[in-house]
Amino acid sequence: MLKLARDRFEAARDFMRTAAQDIDAALFEHHFEGRTREDVAAVLATYQNPDGGFGTLTYDMESPCSCLKHSESACRYLFRLDLPEDHPIIGNLMTYLLALYDPETGLWDDLLVPEVNDYPHAPWWTFPAATQPIPRTRGELVAQYDPNTYAALAAFVLKYRSLVPDDRAGYSLVEAITSVPLEKTRSGADFSPYDALSLNYLFNELGDEEERAELLDILIGNGRLVELLGPGPLVGEDAYKLVHLIDSPEHRHYPEYRSYVDQTLDHLIGVQQADGTWQPNWHWGDDEVWARVERRLKGSLTVQFLWALHRFGRLASRN
Repeated sequence: MLKLARDRFEAARDFMRTAAQDIDAALFEHHFEGRTREDVAAVLATYQNPDGGFGTLTYDMESPCSCLKHSESACRYLFRLDLPEDHPIIGNLMTYLLALYDPETGLWDDLLVPEVNDYPHAPWWTFPAATQPIPRTRGELVAQYDPNTYAALAAFVLKYRSLVPDDRAGYSLVEAITSVPLEKTRSGADFSPYDALSLNYLFNELGDEEERAELLDILIGNGRLVELLGPGPLVGEDAYKLVHLIDSPEHRHYPEYRSYVDQTLDHLIGVQQADGTWQPNWHWGDDEVWARVERRLKGSLTVQFLWALHRFGRLASRN
């Protein structure tokens, strides 16, 4: 079994300390150097706006303005930190998210805001996105539901459900928000890798282990994970998704995909860059903009891949 040599880990550590975005540097220090989750949360809080939403955190758009997409990116850090429900970040974000959900239609607001266009952004994150038709029936709502990002927001709502009010007798807002993506999963719909990543966050917050196992089997069982991500070894964003979907040797589906995961981890060790990082496998913008974006992305990918290598026992021990 290949392991990342200690000097290669140290090269990655040097990059994380000197060049990564502060939130990813803080997450690295939390995972590997004992920095507290409260310290990481304090860094994350600098990206939270007065309305409770987040800006800047989605690496493919630089707008500091609050939007659901940036806020979903914040959730990915929050799931890792597992902050208590009384932490100010949590309550403020919940207020922001619920204000952008319409219980009458079952729809969230657009992931973006017009201000996104005023800052450098990838072409796939341009406002306006396609207009969402108002569903007339439950079936239409489930059929048009896009799990990408929205299911991760539903995961946050479920995780911190004690903060969600029931706005009228007999009506559960948490159930309304979470039941649609769960029904969508059971509907036989086809999903993208981005859908799978967001749905996985939701499944992780389910209290019923049998239900979680059932939904994971539907999403990635029986070879579907390879159909979603493509044949291995995976690199860049596809490898990033894999190590989130199969996040440890204890995962329910690791035995099924052991060779697939191990092949990707071997490949990641082999393609680490001289500066200790892993690079994105996509590009947009002019050279000046991309230089900024790439640096942030390298930090994000590097901390995630190092954590995955650690979880799978792929970091060489200190001599």
